[in-house]
Amino acid sequence: MKKRILLCDDERHILRAVEFIFQRAGYEVQCATNGQEALEMIAAGQPDILVTDCQMPCLDGIGLVRALRSNDETLCLPVLLLTAKGFELTDQLASEQLGILEVISKPFSPQALLGKVNMVFADETVVRVSEAKSPVALPDIKNKRDDLGLPTEIFGDVIVVHTPEEMSVGQADQLVHFLTDLERTKVVVDMDGTETIDSQGLAALLDAHDSLRSKEGDMRICTSNSVNRKILEVTRIDHQLEVFGSIIDAVKDFA
Repeated sequence: MKKRILLCDDERHILRAVEFIFQRAGYEVQCATNGQEALEMIAAGQPDILVTDCQMPCLDGIGLVRALRSNDETLCLPVLLLTAKGFELTDQLASEQLGILEVISKPFSPQALLGKVNMVFADETVVRVSEAKSPVALPDIKNKRDDLGLPTEIFGDVIVVHTPEEMSVGQADQLVHFLTDLERTKVVVDMDGTETIDSQGLAALLDAHDSLRSKEGDMRICTSNSVNRKILEVTRIDHQLEVFGSIIDAVKDFA
């Protein structure tokens, strides 16, 4: 049976060139132009390897890999990541935290890329892990939920906590206890899902931050929500806590 490769890149000329080379080599090839499209194709039938660009519309390569690593069915799908020249991605984030086999800088030779894919398939350990779909030798980044119902993700020694829709007086104490009782003391608080936040909720963030710092840990805030960012700005919370626009940027800041 032919090995199936999923190519994901928003530059169609790159897709066509790589697709041609891989098909000539005897592989079955599927093509997607953004991460969301790739996720839908993987849900319909998992490929043997994913070769994806990093910077794409709708859902970028990092977001795509994060989504794959949070699903048991795709936790061990082999991934090669293509990046534009000048885009830096640390080895720790790529390999240890996202389980990416190799980061390849553009421009690249399609023939050289074919050689790297051939090497992955020749590595019996990688192939066995992929077929077994078991979390062998890959980072612990499964989605989990705490007793309070807060979703979390693990990236190496950093934990990402997704806050509830409402952060007010009723949830403030629980939030502080949860954030400070975690095994990991490097915490990213993702506020994108929070629609209501009052002074008690803001105070809870500061209290949790102080507690983590006392344990030689630290906390970062992440939100792309313009309203939340304005609240953090007006209350000058952003002067006391570092605020990032994406989870990946916040996680990378701990490196």
